[in-house]
Amino acid sequence: MPCLLPSLLRATRAALPLLSPPRVVAASASQRLLSAPAQPAASRSSMDSAEELLAPLRLAVRQQGDFVRKLKEDKAPQVDVDRAVAELKARKRVLEAKVNSDLVYITAKQDGTHVVEAVDATHIGKLIVTKQIGGDGMQDITDTYKFQEGQEEERLALETALMYGAKKTLNTEGVVKSRSDVTMNFDVENAVLGKDFKVTITFQNNSSNLYTILAYLSGNITFYTGVSKKEFKKESFEETLDPFSSKKKEVLVRAGEYMSHLLEQGFLHFFVTARINESRDVLAKQKSIILTIPKITIKVRGAAMVGSDMVVTVEFTNPLKETLQNVWIHLDGPGVMRPKRKVFREIRPNTTVQWEEVCRPWVSGHRKLIASMTSDSLRHVYGELDLQIQRRPTM
Repeated sequence: MPCLLPSLLRATRAALPLLSPPRVVAASASQRLLSAPAQPAASRSSMDSAEELLAPLRLAVRQQGDFVRKLKEDKAPQVDVDRAVAELKARKRVLEAKVNSDLVYITAKQDGTHVVEAVDATHIGKLIVTKQIGGDGMQDITDTYKFQEGQEEERLALETALMYGAKKTLNTEGVVKSRSDVTMNFDVENAVLGKDFKVTITFQNNSSNLYTILAYLSGNITFYTGVSKKEFKKESFEETLDPFSSKKKEVLVRAGEYMSHLLEQGFLHFFVTARINESRDVLAKQKSIILTIPKITIKVRGAAMVGSDMVVTVEFTNPLKETLQNVWIHLDGPGVMRPKRKVFREIRPNTTVQWEEVCRPWVSGHRKLIASMTSDSLRHVYGELDLQIQRRPTM
């Protein structure tokens, strides 16, 4: 049974344990392919974060931009300015191409040879977002950093990156592998922090043949950068697919399996690999999710007016199956109230706590109340409430 070693932007992630060789390696098309070591795959170091890769590229662009500005300010010879500008454009193309990389699934055999199983040209750089200007929503800025998938310019950006140092030793251009009769996909249901959830793997047999499949699912705790911390879920299973049929396999992920290893951001990453015994085809999919973290509820009573008293109520329900210890709740609202905080020594499972404060706004217009909570075992819990504070009527 293969294991999956995904790589993002020339980075390698700790591979999954092998059930039997060969290995499946998922590698960025712009990466330098690493040879398979003799020791178990699980002992290899985890991948460097995408941010660690992009940060020096951003720095190189910024430094070259500063150098161009300095040359212009110092009235340097035009030939020197043109040369610096050309270098700046080249560095920008390398940075932009990093979000146009391909994800290449490779079978790494024991004899050191490699076979390209599939090339996913859309996995990396699907969505690049930032905070919306003037609001709390999400703004899609993907087009700022890359061309749309499928355009010739998008492929050209990747080829340009390969010309400027992002070399690859394995040529995947024009590699076409016969399409497997079986397709695989999987979905993760809405996962709430502290709750059990299911991962559903779907197999579709598009042929008149009978197939048996040996599959492996792995769940990993990851940092927000994508670096793997720990594998918390391992499950192998077999399925038999009748001709022209589909079958679903549900894998239950229990809260107790991931809660003790969870990081503050609540990121989980799942890999599913499968081998079709009859055709020896290898299928591989991966997906990242963010656990839904419970929120603090904020309510107000009274007139939302400058100089008038309002009662602010903060509520929080412990969703975990364990008691929260040393719970601090902070409440703030610029122009509405001074910063406040309250401690609850413990909050038992499924118990709701309330906290009320009286405030008197002194600034009119659009205001916001924000509450955040920290405890020994649960962090990054917050809540907010938008308010429209009215001016006090003139007499």
